[in-house]
Amino acid sequence: MQNQLKTWLARLIVCALLTAMTSFPAMAAIAFVQDIGQDELYAGGSTTSLGVSATTNVRAGDVIVLEVVFSGSTNGLSPSVSDSGANTYTFIGGTGSVAGTLQTYLYVAPVTTALHPGDAITVSFVTNLPNAYNVAISAQEFSGVSTDLDDYTPDVLNAGGTTTNFSTGPLVTANANDLLLAYVAIGSTAGTAVNQTTSPTFTQAIPYLDVGAHITFFSSYSIVSTTSSYVYAGNFDLVAGNSPPPFAVGIYALKAAAVAPPPISVTVAAPALSPFNLYGLVLLFAATAWLALHKVANRMRSIYQLVDRG
Repeated sequence: MQNQLKTWLARLIVCALLTAMTSFPAMAAIAFVQDIGQDELYAGGSTTSLGVSATTNVRAGDVIVLEVVFSGSTNGLSPSVSDSGANTYTFIGGTGSVAGTLQTYLYVAPVTTALHPGDAITVSFVTNLPNAYNVAISAQEFSGVSTDLDDYTPDVLNAGGTTTNFSTGPLVTANANDLLLAYVAIGSTAGTAVNQTTSPTFTQAIPYLDVGAHITFFSSYSIVSTTSSYVYAGNFDLVAGNSPPPFAVGIYALKAAAVAPPPISVTVAAPALSPFNLYGLVLLFAATAWLALHKVANRMRSIYQLVDRG
């Protein structure tokens, strides 16, 4: 009987330990899902928006990363982003709306409503694009990632004319599992390839964009599993005879998504009570009660003896 009681208690302890072990959320595995698409506009005009149409499903629970690059103007247009599923896009970095010939914007959106073939991601502007504007947009889908920034470095702008070497400032992660996003936006179509000289290795997420004669855009990513200080650096190739154009480079880290652990079903079964076991349990209870009463009787006897002596 004692062995069965010990077994029952051991099962309770195991159940409590399993519950404690699963009380901390696990981190999802980050993965590149697809290049959703690109759009580009050369020489602006009367257009107030441009967009990307999904050709395959974009799953709920994933994250869309959207890059927007402007070239050829001294003023920003403060773009806004929407899609057919009414998902919310948040600006997380880039040069933003600044004076200059090259401006970059980076947006992320958690997909709460799935997109289907034909659904659109639309970038809108506060006014018509003047003829001086050239625009490129690109969208990718990732799974297992959140929209929470672990760290980022402000985009590094180079006015051009002197070098094709680029380098971001150091990005220091506090979260082990991150998605690193990096891009190089070049204010010319003379750029033909990006050569990375730092680690970890970044994978190109999209075919490079070539907009008229004014923008070349390279977007890359890397999935890391340790905290560290990361720098995205290298150089880009130029078509022979061209001088180095203006460019911007940036690096951002998104945290992995937290995933609730699956429920663990643990059955804690009490020992089966056969007639013999039930009889033994009754005897154990009776013996325990007798011992308790015996102790009480002895205590009372001692008290009476003390009283009689007094």
